[in-house]
Amino acid sequence: MIASLALTIAITFTTYVLLSTFGVRHYKAFTFATGLIFFGFLSARMIYQFIRNEVILSIHQGGIMDIRHSGEVLAWDDIKAIVLERVEQEYQLRVFFWQVNNGVRQMKVVNAVINIELLDGDAEKIVASIERYQPVVRVSGEAQFEQWQ
Repeated sequence: MIASLALTIAITFTTYVLLSTFGVRHYKAFTFATGLIFFGFLSARMIYQFIRNEVILSIHQGGIMDIRHSGEVLAWDDIKAIVLERVEQEYQLRVFFWQVNNGVRQMKVVNAVINIELLDGDAEKIVASIERYQPVVRVSGEAQFEQWQ
């Protein structure tokens, strides 16, 4: 909510400065309407996400599922490596997959990135849940991923 308020203030101030600079006749009314609409949409979206209260990341015996990427469960057997990467103050999981071609398992170049910071849970608890089923490699900064690609 604080972020939506800060964004609304920034947009409203920018609207006020631009409209008053160019001499728009009812600039105060337009500025008020802009702030009200912008804040209303941001607040409505945040409230909707809070009320919806659905599971974003599911970790269980069958695999891992992140509904932001796909509604499908990614089986543990299809995952070659899971890498916990820390870039500045943000944690994210990179998931590298196996690809089967003519019965031979090969590394799939495409990987999924799961941003942990956007979730409500603690990063260490999420990683601990994953490590019950698959090891997680921890890296920091600009890591080289050639060994998994």
